[in-house]
Formats: sequence, structure tokens, C-alpha cells
Amino acid sequence: MPKTAVVIGPDRRSGGEVAAGLAELLGTEATVRSITDTAKAVAFAHALAAAGKQADIVVAAPAAGIEPGVRMADQVAAYLDANNGDLHLIMNAYLPVLADGARFVVVSSTLGSLDHLPLRLRGRFDGFPEPSQASPGAALASGLAHLDEVLAAYAEAVAAGTAAAEGWPAWIEVASRVGQIAAMRCLARALADVRGKRDLLVGAVCADPDTAGVALDEVLWAATLPPGTREPYGRMLKHRTAMPFAYAG
Repeated sequence: MPKTAVVIGPDRRSGGEVAAGLAELLGTEATVRSITDTAKAVAFAHALAAAGKQADIVVAAPAAGIEPGVRMADQVAAYLDANNGDLHLIMNAYLPVLADGARFVVVSSTLGSLDHLPLRLRGRFDGFPEPSQASPGAALASGLAHLDEVLAAYAEAVAAGTAAAEGWPAWIEVASRVGQIAAMRCLARALADVRGKRDLLVGAVCADPDTAGVALDEVLWAATLPPGTREPYGRMLKHRTAMPFAYAG
């Protein structure tokens, strides 16, 4: 049966490259969409649901730019909205239309490791409970709502000038990327009970400067892992190797 793949992210060039790679791998009968606008991506998920169709591959690559010369306090809220809020919208929209055998890949960065945060902040992004006996949709919504609160509190601390005293790194991308990996883990946890029988894979691929030449191949590899693949699941991948959320205790 022809597959449907969706590549979502504001970078038209890289999104187009991923979409072209998927189209080549999946064959001419596949439907492959590259969508640069999150609202349009969410609308496409709703259109799939209305038509009784599903997504076999979702590649989510939200990315915001940091404006040079602009105070962090003046851009942190918009940055988090684009980098994290959009990812949450995409996850909530596509979870209900994931096909059996689907692969969901978040394109992020190794800055998403908890090691970039002090110990006292790490628990805000990991280990929070999911509702017992919740549906995957409810579990995901609960986890992402928690992350929304954490990131909103971080933005407020930056705006108030108290972020450094609380232990937050000066570079706003760190908290954002940790939030992205935490969101991916929320999706993985939400689907944990059904992922075996439905053959689902969820993960994140690092697209750091030192992996720029191979990031495309790694995204394509993760998005097209063959049926029956069980691992890696809920992990951050670099050079096709699963990395821990925190390298050190």
C-alpha cells in the first residue's frame, strides 16, 4: 500500500531534501509532503483524519533563529514558541493519524542532552508521571502540557533577569533543545504500551554542525527503518547510535 510521509519544518531547503530522499526511497506511488508552516501541517493531519487516511512517516524539524544583537529576554518567548510550541502542536495533531508501522522522527541537537543543565533543573524535563490508564492521546497531552509550563517558567525567568541565578544556561537554545528531546520522550512514553503490536518507532536525530554532512542520511535512515525494528526507541540518535538523555549523573 502506498505510504504517506510528511516533513515539517521552516527550512524549505532541508525539508525539500528530506522529502526528495523519502520520495526516492518510498517509490513513485508514495505521497510525500514538505510543509514549512506548522498551521498548514496541522491542517494536513486533520485532512488525513477526515479522509480516513494515516501518516506512515512524520519528520518534525522545528527550528527558530536567534536574532544577533537582540536581547535574549526580548526573543525567548517567540523562540520557544517556534522551536517547542510548534513541535507540541505537531505531535498532538499527528498522534491520532499515525499508521501501524509509522516512524516519527524529531530533528534536534545534542544540546538536548540533560548534561547541559545543572542537576537541580534536570528533573523538570524528565521523570514526571503520566496519568495512569490514560489513552496515548491523553498521556501525550499531559506530558506536553507539563513541558509547556516548564518552558513558560524559563521564559519568565529570562525576562525577569533571574534565569542565571536559577541555573539556566545563558544560551536559550539549550533549554529549547532539551525541551524538544523531552517532548520526543513524552510521545515515546505515550505509545509505549502499543508500540510493539503496532510496530511504531519514535526518536530524534541530531543535526549539529559537525553532523551537517550526514544528518540527511541519518534522518532518512531513522524514518525508514524496516518493519519489525524495535530499537532504538525514544532515544536521541547521533551517527545512528542511541545517546543517553543524560551522559552523567
